[in-house]
Amino acid sequence: MAGQFQTVQHGIILPGDIHSFANWVVADTVERNALGPLMATDLHKICYVIASQQYFSLISYFPAVWTGLGSEGTAKSMLTISPVGGVLSLTALDYEIINVVLTQNVTSVIIGANTSPNTAVLQTIIFRQTGGGGFTVSGWPIPPAIKWENGMLPSIDTTSGGVTTLEFVYGFGEALLGTS
Repeated sequence: MAGQFQTVQHGIILPGDIHSFANWVVADTVERNALGPLMATDLHKICYVIASQQYFSLISYFPAVWTGLGSEGTAKSMLTISPVGGVLSLTALDYEIINVVLTQNVTSVIIGANTSPNTAVLQTIIFRQTGGGGFTVSGWPIPPAIKWENGMLPSIDTTSGGVTTLEFVYGFGEALLGTS
């Protein structure tokens, strides 16, 4: 019968019939961010991104917001900030999601020191345009301190209400001021 589900105890499922706990497996975050349409029933489902070898949980479906799962398997919290005097100051915490409400142009991005020795951190930043939009972001740290997915700095959606999600890996134990 369509629309009805049969309850099956996981203990009696044959090994070849057990599925992964990830609901989606995608090549990279571009493909992950293109998933859709996402609905409320998709909240808290898991996506595995092959390029970064990371799992993400969907914490908002409109707009879609993904949070990385930490090494203990727990989702990290989201921090909301705005630039001050054209400067955007970020921390360097692994799997951190930073929600940036753009209220002005950003001319300098400062990322705090990575306190994890000999490791890089994966960060996600969600830029949200306010008012009429049109705000830009420049002044990122220069490579190799920062590594963008696909090797290039993505553009920021400058339309009113525009949302852009960026993911990047930030380098080893040093804070750098962007110059681009």
